[in-house]
Amino acid sequence: MKPMNKEQALALFEKEAFFTGNFDGVSVKRAEELLGKAAVAYAFKLGETGNAFYINNYDNPLKYLNRTGFMKAVSYYNAKIIIGQEAAAV
Repeated sequence: MKPMNKEQALALFEKEAFFTGNFDGVSVKRAEELLGKAAVAYAFKLGETGNAFYINNYDNPLKYLNRTGFMKAVSYYNAKIIIGQEAAAV
């Protein structure tokens, strides 16, 4: 695994995103597949990172990361890779 730069992260977001209401987003499930559950959880902890889209009821919302949230998740993903590489080098 290799950390992503900003251009790569934005390109990945654009590739995976879908439109809901007024925003583009990447589903939580897909973001977890790409970046890991911990990265997505980290993004949601920081706030203003995503939302949910409801159809007919509130039982099964489509949860997603907006661009800001996706970039926060990528930052976590990158940090875990870099920290792992540095620890392995010691």
